[in-house]
Amino acid sequence: MNIPKSLIIITPLSKILAGVLFITLPFLGFYLGMEYEKAKDQGKEPSYKNLEQIKSEIGRCVQSSDCIVVDYKDCCASKKAINKEYRNIYYQYPQLQGLSKERQDICTRIECDDATRDLNASKCEDNLCILIKSSDPDAPSESVNQVSGSDLAD
Repeated sequence: MNIPKSLIIITPLSKILAGVLFITLPFLGFYLGMEYEKAKDQGKEPSYKNLEQIKSEIGRCVQSSDCIVVDYKDCCASKKAINKEYRNIYYQYPQLQGLSKERQDICTRIECDDATRDLNASKCEDNLCILIKSSDPDAPSESVNQVSGSDLAD
């Protein structure tokens, strides 16, 4: 098979054309991918409910079996009692797991009571999940309702 020489000769124009294509095509593909992602993800905030509504509902319960203990970063507390239905959402949003910047400023000025460190069980009281000591008579008789971020299977 004979290919005409005019198709395989390297000319200054072919060098420029190749350079332009090899440089611009990856950038064009990257740009189009970014635009596609923006269009596809448009309007995707927390898809469950807005975060403020979640914050107001996360500690509500009907009975003690609705409550679990999760890790939390607060001034004096390392645990928090939440409704078990919100466990996956809690670990999905770091805003729910710790302090706001305003609260961090307050925490630098207060002293913690050591009694709060022993709270490691949960119960439902007045339709709110609260922390209690596992030695408390009101603590659930089954094992302590505590989960970590790695226990997210439902």
